[in-house]
Amino acid sequence: MKFGGRISDHHRTNDNARNNDLNTLAAIDGVSPAELIAQANQQCRVPFTTTSYMRGMGTNITRWATFDNDCLFRTFTGSDDALPTPTDGRDPSDIDVRERIYAAYAMANFETEMGSVPVSGNVGLRWVKTDITSKGFRQPYILTIESGGDTYSVDVDPNGDLVSNTARGSYNYFLPSANIAFDLSQQVKLRLAAYRAIARSGIESFGAGINLNPSEGTGTGNIIFDATTGNPNLKPLRAWNLDASLELYASQDTLVSIASYYKWAKGTVISAEEAIPTDITVTTIRDGGAPATETITISPVAPSNDDETRHLYGVEATASHAFTWLPDPLDGLGIQGSVNRAFANFEYPDTSPIADYVDPANLIGLSKWTASGSVWFEKWGLSLRANLRYRSGYYKPNGGTNREIRGGTYLNLSAQYDLTKNVQLKLQALNVTGTNDIMYKGGYDSIAEVSRSGTQYFFGVRVRL
Repeated sequence: MKFGGRISDHHRTNDNARNNDLNTLAAIDGVSPAELIAQANQQCRVPFTTTSYMRGMGTNITRWATFDNDCLFRTFTGSDDALPTPTDGRDPSDIDVRERIYAAYAMANFETEMGSVPVSGNVGLRWVKTDITSKGFRQPYILTIESGGDTYSVDVDPNGDLVSNTARGSYNYFLPSANIAFDLSQQVKLRLAAYRAIARSGIESFGAGINLNPSEGTGTGNIIFDATTGNPNLKPLRAWNLDASLELYASQDTLVSIASYYKWAKGTVISAEEAIPTDITVTTIRDGGAPATETITISPVAPSNDDETRHLYGVEATASHAFTWLPDPLDGLGIQGSVNRAFANFEYPDTSPIADYVDPANLIGLSKWTASGSVWFEKWGLSLRANLRYRSGYYKPNGGTNREIRGGTYLNLSAQYDLTKNVQLKLQALNVTGTNDIMYKGGYDSIAEVSRSGTQYFFGVRVRL
């Protein structure tokens, strides 16, 4: 038996508005903006950082103008000390979230027999409780109404004071698990697992600030406050999981296995939203008359948990063999390969203007097909490995558009050598094939970005003391 517990406190803050900007160039000591730009162009240039940019791509664009940012700042503002950060950087977009997490678990290991079949494994139960306190700010607003044109506008009140806003949330779950292995024979083993798991949303989803976007419209009888906020009461993604694998140890050097998995997930944050009523201060100016300040209740839109149960399942096959039966030095060779096919029914809708013409995207980062193969050599303290990896296209969100990454094949090489018992040399070459990451939006031929990292080389020394 094993058991234990833990209490942890996590405090995360993000001060988004503690900065200062110069949006329009102004003359400095009699030097006009046009002259400042000319000075920056002459005095702040630095060499382009890459010598192989777009090489072999059939274009004569091989470099871009590059500048020293500190030099640009001094030239356009007049000194290194210009544009000090504001003393009060509070803003509705700030994040101030504290999580208090309580956890306890108990686990029991066992070994027994079912008839003549040895059985071993463990069963356990984990309890997790999380309390969330989120602090944010609300701005006061000015509502301007023109009755004659039946129009209105909503803007931030520049003379108003920020008001703090505190929201809370909590959840607790029991998470059982069981892992069982059946030794069907000396060569065949069956493994089964069942468990429940949770994963919370990103911390930015819990913000308590009220962002009311300046807006205007018609119909003063139905004024719309375009407001958004976070949701500290979001529940985590909850999933029940079943795993199974059948393993054949044909010899000490050969393994063949096939595995399957199925996950029932609920509580994803995809496109569900809910309104969270909150009070804000609004100063109304009707037809140029006297301002009237009052507190009204609005319902900012916040992210919400999806009620549907989503499914993720798949199958994976793996095989490996070490050629120890070959004559020296070939007995140090080995191979390994695996292939996975995944299925899911997650649906992330596109929120851009092309939403009506494209299908919803599936689970973020999920490739339907992944495969890898490795060849290695290990002998005399030397280890050499070549790995070829393939993954089909997958979803990677970007600015409200369902950006997809095309499938690609990548070759990675690695070597390490033990100089002594305590000193080891390492060398890696990643993406030897120079495969590009091609991103597209809307249609397969609608390329949005091509990321070309080229081959990367790493060398290291590890010393064990």
